[in-house]
Amino acid sequence: MRSRSQRLWSLGAVAGIAIGLSMLIVGDRFGRHGLRLLGALITAGGLLCAVVRFAGKD
Repeated sequence: MRSRSQRLWSLGAVAGIAIGLSMLIVGDRFGRHGLRLLGALITAGGLLCAVVRFAGKD
């Protein structure tokens, strides 16, 4: 994988995990189950970005 592509995957991973976890916390605090589900899906997407980024490393 090229350097620019690796940076974009890393950025997606960090952003997805950070945004997803913050949504999980807010959803848990206010009892919004839909928000918690959305946060979990976004976090999973961020983790998938991290896996793709490190799997492409040769």
